[in-house]
Amino acid sequence: MLIVVYVFAFLLSISVLVVFHEFGHFWVARKLGVRVLRFSVGFGKPLYRYEGRDGVEYLIAAIPLGGYVQMLDENDLLVSLPERHAKSAFNRQPLWARAAIVAAGPAFNFILAFLLYVLMFMVGVSVMRPVVATVDPNSIAAEAGLLPNDEIIAVDQKAVVGWQQALLAIIGHSMSSDEVPLTVRRNGDERYALNLSLHNRNLLEDENVLGKLGITPSGRSFPALIAEVFPASAAARAGIFPGDRIVSLGDKPIDNWQTFSQTVAAQPGMLTVIGVERDGSSLSLPIEIDAKEDRQGKTFGHIGVRANRDRAFRDRNRILVQHGLWSSIRLAAARTAEMTSLTIGFIWQLISGQAPLKHIGGPIMIAEYTGISFLIGLGTFLGAIALLSISIGLINLLPIPALDGGHLLFHLIELFKGSPPSQLFQHFANRFGLVMLGGLMFLALFNDFTRLLQ
Repeated sequence: MLIVVYVFAFLLSISVLVVFHEFGHFWVARKLGVRVLRFSVGFGKPLYRYEGRDGVEYLIAAIPLGGYVQMLDENDLLVSLPERHAKSAFNRQPLWARAAIVAAGPAFNFILAFLLYVLMFMVGVSVMRPVVATVDPNSIAAEAGLLPNDEIIAVDQKAVVGWQQALLAIIGHSMSSDEVPLTVRRNGDERYALNLSLHNRNLLEDENVLGKLGITPSGRSFPALIAEVFPASAAARAGIFPGDRIVSLGDKPIDNWQTFSQTVAAQPGMLTVIGVERDGSSLSLPIEIDAKEDRQGKTFGHIGVRANRDRAFRDRNRILVQHGLWSSIRLAAARTAEMTSLTIGFIWQLISGQAPLKHIGGPIMIAEYTGISFLIGLGTFLGAIALLSISIGLINLLPIPALDGGHLLFHLIELFKGSPPSQLFQHFANRFGLVMLGGLMFLALFNDFTRLLQ
């Protein structure tokens, strides 16, 4: 059932993004008098074809990972058109008009993101209050003076609501400074100013940013209750059953699942004693923790159980954030600018090698992201599509031949050179761009399947 939801959410998201992006090219081209021949959502074999009264062929194709708008162009036809038709050809338009048509696709992605954020704030988003459950000793958070039950209410004096917004603000500020100022609420209404000192550490080196800071957020800190014991696992051999509550491991007391999983991970191959509560009785069971390796070859402990996540415990810190129309417009503009800036910084870190390439995800990662967002609620789903729209807009602006940014680069060369680059140069540059894009897609799929196999 989950796979069906993920596929549905993925197809819906990609369809909206592709249609809006290509509509940008289509609408501006038509407004500037360029004849459009075809509007395709998807690539490959056509599944549906419609000839519009406007003379445009509308297609839905088999591969839903993109689309295109085909315009009348003498360079594609390799012939000169009669003057009555040539005036509507793309290649006959002034430089500013051609650049506007190319830039319209990414521009419409940012417009779509803004509109989706407006809807998101009006519909409302259910978020977890940024309350700290636990702080690891000797961590960045502990060094800053952060304590359990502190609620982060501002990052760099900008108010935050929800863990996602707080985390994005922390990451964004860390890209330009080693000191991240926080304002926290403690003991009800008391406010304290703290500083996270990163000491030149890149938060994006690890997918678990909060773990790198030493913070367990509220919502993840639930009781160590066992929902499932996997066959032939260390837990099964030790005699642990679903419904058991873990209270200790060795001489360490266990009061939540996060502490339990961290303690297990730190003791690969260890022979110890696990304390459990079962039907009102306390038991001490000998257990030998299995050793596994992650993608980096690092060994960690594993016993083969799945948590029983206490929904009621998590929902105590969940709030609905909802706004009126004008407030939503203002917040949407700010959120679009914030997420654009953050995404630019992230792309630059990938290009410069400061962030690992494992963060690049493909269709499977997008399907999981949109599927989870869809299950959480409409507001969260709208925000997810908005972020994807910003990402697609920025990626399309990269100066890679075959992308919109590559075509804009050709137009920039024409502006300074006084004439377009030769057709031969553009042909080989576009082929090189396709090879680059193919390599990126291969890397994204590799990362997707690696995550699945972990």
